[in-house]
Parts: sequence; structure tokens; C-alpha cells
Amino acid sequence: EIDGAIVAQLLDASTRVRAGLISVIASRGIKSAVPELLNYIDDSDAELSDIAIYSIGVLGDRSNVGALIAELESTESDAVADSLVSSIILVLQKTSDLSTRGERVIGALRSAPDGDYRYRLLRILGHLGGDKAWAQLKLVLESNNQAARRAALLGLNSWPDGVPAETVFKIARNEKDPLVKGHALRTYVLLLGAASDTPDEARVVRIKQLLDGSEISRSVKRDLVGALAGLAVPEAKELAESLRSDSALSGFGEMAAGQIAKTLAKRVEVGGGDVELLASTAIRMGESQFSYDAAAEAMVGWNRAGYNVTWPIKFAAPGSYEVVVQTATPAGGGGKYQVSLAGSRLIGKTGKGDKFVETVVGVAKIAEPGTYRLTVTGININTPGTPLMRLRSVVLKAK
Repeated sequence: EIDGAIVAQLLDASTRVRAGLISVIASRGIKSAVPELLNYIDDSDAELSDIAIYSIGVLGDRSNVGALIAELESTESDAVADSLVSSIILVLQKTSDLSTRGERVIGALRSAPDGDYRYRLLRILGHLGGDKAWAQLKLVLESNNQAARRAALLGLNSWPDGVPAETVFKIARNEKDPLVKGHALRTYVLLLGAASDTPDEARVVRIKQLLDGSEISRSVKRDLVGALAGLAVPEAKELAESLRSDSALSGFGEMAAGQIAKTLAKRVEVGGGDVELLASTAIRMGESQFSYDAAAEAMVGWNRAGYNVTWPIKFAAPGSYEVVVQTATPAGGGGKYQVSLAGSRLIGKTGKGDKFVETVVGVAKIAEPGTYRLTVTGININTPGTPLMRLRSVVLKAK
């Protein structure tokens, strides 16, 4: 009743009050308000329009994507278009199935004329992942439309795995157009941090090849050294240390070598048997409240879906592993999470109750020996403002 009353007040409220009400609607997770919020997408008040579009992204689902894409096609405002792009991405990323979540965007792309609207669709597609989306983007990257290629590369900055890395690497190394080359280099750096079936040992080789290129700018080389710092192999440390003789990169190389040494100290060695990865040893990515609680023996404060924990693992041989995640769901919390390892992407759903339970999320395959990362990332939280889960461990059971 309270939620319904809040939504009802929108009709008679002033613009300033209406914006505040929409913020409350988003924070309370009132999904039934989305049809009403669609009425304020193109409001003449820029602040109201922006908060309405953002709130649709937070609360909406795939049924709202068609309306958002229609608005994206018709708007003449760059600011509104940028907000719509972000909102569409927010909505579609709630769908864990990569094979289907980009369908509406691909459909719109097929009939979109060349221009800003088409380029924005390419940017959206780059955030979504999946074979169908990658097939569309790869066609664009292999075309002669430089503006469209730049848009595709910009979208790929947020691609959820490392599948496009080799194609982007070739563009970064061989492209003649300096703008496209620059976009490809920046995108490749970001893809180096994504889950991939390419082991860290091979990534070091690629980074060295780019660092050796005389046409690569200093700023991009520094970015590459930053990507190098995220790897967990001795070869990466050796390469970072070799940069001491380069006055422009020596400081960055020294910092990278220090970070690699810390990560190497956390690397788990797997010889083919089972392995337990404890939350206490994970590398954490999130704000301060997202931390390991010794009393709970688990990661707590998982209040945003995008938080993640990672373990670097060196596999001595190829193999398949059943992935078992041990979690508990705090009162009012819960949602979906992703476990990525090498080329595998597995989706888990939290259980009910605050007792720790084990969930088999699937089987991960290691195609070749080498160092990879197992990462657990939140996909969505059922109720905004509540924790996704508490994570105690991940166990890999050799099959």
C-alpha cells in the first residue's frame, strides 16, 4: 500500500518533488512503477528525465527494452541518448543467458541506418557478451566503416570475457588508422583483465609484443604495464623488472613487479586433484564494507552486484572440474552470481536462509595448462539495499 501511494503521488507532484519520488521508488525497488516512469523519459526537465531513465534501468526487465530502444532511436539529445544506453545495458545485464540477452539490440541493429543511433547500439552490444553479439561486432570490426569500428571497440571495453581479445590484438598491432588503432589498444588492455581461456603465460607474450612496438604511445605502454600487473606468472614479473632501463616506464614497471609478486604469493597450484579456495585467501574487489569476516569465515558486505573475489590458479594439466560454491543468504538478500574460470562462465543462484549451503554451479574446463583466475562476481541483487550473499569457499572437484 505504501509503495502504491508513492507511485500515485507522481501524477500531481511538481517536477522537483517528482524527481525525489522517483529516487525513492528506485531505492525501494518498486518494479510496478516502471510503466509510469516511461512517461518521463523525454521530460523537458533534464534532471527528471535522467533519474527516470536510470530508475528504469534499476527496476526494469527485458519487456521494457523495446520502449527504451525506441526512445534511443528518436531522441535528439546526446545526454538523453547516453542515459538510455546506460539504462538498456543495466536492464539486459540482469539476464544471465548471454545467448539471448542481446537479441533485441541485434534486431534493432540490423535495420538501423549508419549514424549515431547505430553506433550507440554497437556500444550497447559490446557490454552484453555472447556468440551472437560477438558475430555482429566482428563483422563491423572487419568492415571499412571506421566510425562504426570505433563504436564497436568502445563497447568492447566492457565485454564480459576475453573472446574478442585476439581479433582486437591484431587490429591494435596492424591498424593504419590512428584513431581505430588507439581504440583497439585501449580495448585490448581492458580485455587482458577479462576471463579467458588464454593463460597468463600467453598474455605476457602479447603484452611484450605490443611494448616492443615503436609506434605505441607512452600512455598506452603504461596501460599495458598496468595490465601486466594483474597477471600471476613469473614471466610477468621478469618483464616488469626488465623495464627499469626505460626512463618512461621504470617506475610503472617497479610498481607492477611488486603487485605481481603479491599476487604470485596467493597463486594456488593444482596438479589435477580437488582444491578448496577459501574466502580468507581471495583477492577482493569492492568497497571497504566488502571484506572478509573472520567470525563468519566468509566475505560479507556484498551490497553491490559488481563486487567480486578472485583466486589465481596454476593448472599443471588440462582437465574438467565441478565447481561447488558455499554461500549463505542474509535476511532479505539474495540474487544471482557468476563463476568464471578460463573460458567457462557458470551461473549460480543463492539459496534461502542464513545457513551456509553448498551449490554445484556447473563444470569448468581447462583446455591447456597454465595460470588462470577463478572469479565470483555478482550479477544482480533481488532487493536493492540488501546483501547478495556471504561467500565462504569455492571447491573445484576433479572429474
